[in-house]
Amino acid sequence: MVEGWESFVDRILRTEKCEVYITGSSARMLSKEIASGMRGRSLSWELFPFSFEEFLSYRKIYIQKHISTKKRFLIQSAFEEYMECGGFPEVAGLSSRLRVKIHQEYLHAVLFRNLIERHDISHPKAVSDLVHGWLSPNKVASPGLPGYTMISL
Repeated sequence: MVEGWESFVDRILRTEKCEVYITGSSARMLSKEIASGMRGRSLSWELFPFSFEEFLSYRKIYIQKHISTKKRFLIQSAFEEYMECGGFPEVAGLSSRLRVKIHQEYLHAVLFRNLIERHDISHPKAVSDLVHGWLSPNKVASPGLPGYTMISL
């Protein structure tokens, strides 16, 4: 994080005819802290992944009262893709391998930068193992994920 960014942005806003957008996720500063730094001259938006209905709209699939067999199949296929993509529009249409890599990066960013660093957690490996356990199918790590061994139940 850049020290003194608030005064720089304040000066830009006072002296230039412009709009300033501050984006991203930070372990050191929440949106309410950014608003405090900007002395109330800010708007915050939280962005979430698509709902399934939004995902269908993104894919230009619209549901009417009566659904044909072909349309039902299209919706089922879209649901499978939605479950694999997690509703993140930026991974829709990517290969499975790239999609998994991007999801791993999301998890790492949220887990480490926004949770472990922000709260100065002394045993990050324990938290990481716990989260991976929650996210793994049948509470067992998926084959192919680095650092995990597949076991049978």
